[in-house]
Amino acid sequence: MSLQLQIPQLSILVLARNHNPSILTPDFLKINQIVDDNWQVGSPILTLEQIYQVVSSSFDNRNFQTTFKRLIELKEEENELDFPDDEEIYTPTEFALDGSIDLLIEIYFILGDNFPLGYTSVDSKGGVNLVWKNRVMDQEVRFNYPASYDDYSPSIYSRQGDDSCLRLNPSIGEIADQLKELI
Repeated sequence: MSLQLQIPQLSILVLARNHNPSILTPDFLKINQIVDDNWQVGSPILTLEQIYQVVSSSFDNRNFQTTFKRLIELKEEENELDFPDDEEIYTPTEFALDGSIDLLIEIYFILGDNFPLGYTSVDSKGGVNLVWKNRVMDQEVRFNYPASYDDYSPSIYSRQGDDSCLRLNPSIGEIADQLKELI
């Protein structure tokens, strides 16, 4: 009699100091041959709506909640937009959305009640743009989270009046510092 081991579900849990969960995407796991090319993620543990409910009940800052909700709404608009141009993507990729969610939460933990109100949009490749403005001081900070791991080179653009600066691969601290200047 031969016994076979069947694994109905595989869960990966990573506990590490300074862990960035946005890196462990299905694409990353496949590219690095951690899983087969045929491997697929099962149903998500939490839906975007459930994540938003947790965030809105856990984080008191209204600016953070509004910015976070705008980010989640980018995914919800997926079925509402129907454009004939096949070259441009009008919804965020899972990689960009998940990374942007992680980024917002990390920035909130640094800024707390000083988190400024932000806006969101999708770039033509499915990346996510996070935008913060201070119209009174004529300042703006834009962060682009790329669409995929292959295109991974996030950038931050900051502008005050006629002066501007573009930084590639900024740290969370650099992003938070730029946002502090808006306050």
